[in-house]
Amino acid sequence: MFIKPLPAFCCVLLAAAMVTACGAGSGESRIRSYSGGAAPVEAAAGSAASIHSGARSYAADAKTLKESIARIPGVTGSSVLFNGLTAFITLHLDKTIDIEESMNIRKHAQETLEQLLPQYEVRVSVEKNHIF
Repeated sequence: MFIKPLPAFCCVLLAAAMVTACGAGSGESRIRSYSGGAAPVEAAAGSAASIHSGARSYAADAKTLKESIARIPGVTGSSVLFNGLTAFITLHLDKTIDIEESMNIRKHAQETLEQLLPQYEVRVSVEKNHIF
């Protein structure tokens, strides 16, 4: 008759974990944001929120980043994650590319994306499976 709080809570956590795991490893690009979507339209001048145009959204910025990344030779996909005004990009490279070339691609992507959307601090990495 009475549901104990701990087992019910565990069931809720398990269900949430199962839902969020769907699509992981599907090979498709993913976009995540940890600041609640688009930045506020009204923000104090000079604040971090005012740097990000209210007319744009993380989805639009991610699309711009991904279109640029797709033009880089050797890149087979990417993951984009936003945390405020920091964009974390993970590049998925063709498995035939050696480590030295993968670092050159990472550097090229870093420079390109910083120029493309200068309002973000861009951090580019290469997927670990490719390096090791």
